[in-house]
Amino acid sequence: MADFITDRGFSNTPIYVTDLERCQPADRLSPNGGFRRWHTIPYQAEGFSGVMLKAGPETRAQEVHYPLSVTGWHAISIGIHPTSEEGLPQTLVKLSGDNTYSVLTWDTGGHHLRRKQLQEIFWKVADLNGQAVDFCQLARRIDPG
Repeated sequence: MADFITDRGFSNTPIYVTDLERCQPADRLSPNGGFRRWHTIPYQAEGFSGVMLKAGPETRAQEVHYPLSVTGWHAISIGIHPTSEEGLPQTLVKLSGDNTYSVLTWDTGGHHLRRKQLQEIFWKVADLNGQAVDFCQLARRIDPG
């Protein structure tokens, strides 16, 4: 029986988007990171390479948009790379036509070797005509006291 809850039930060849340095506006990206900027990090994985985005806990990186060049319905999975032991890796993601963000989280279970992996997380199936993927850093406010 085919699995139609995740993206495994689709028969077309996957399209991997690995060039996140194309996100806009470009002035919100930096190879060195920094306050209110996403850190662009080159990576090599099994079968492909690219540039990922990272934002540290005090970065306050602003929303960026990745313009999609595909049309029609697609299953969308997002790759997440946990880089520290502090908390769970999380990102906010939405399509440009969506009203609100989804929070994507990956729990490594504290296993140190899983922090060296890229994890592909199924997000949703959507019509991508005229869409961009928007990324935003999840921010936490800690009240003094």
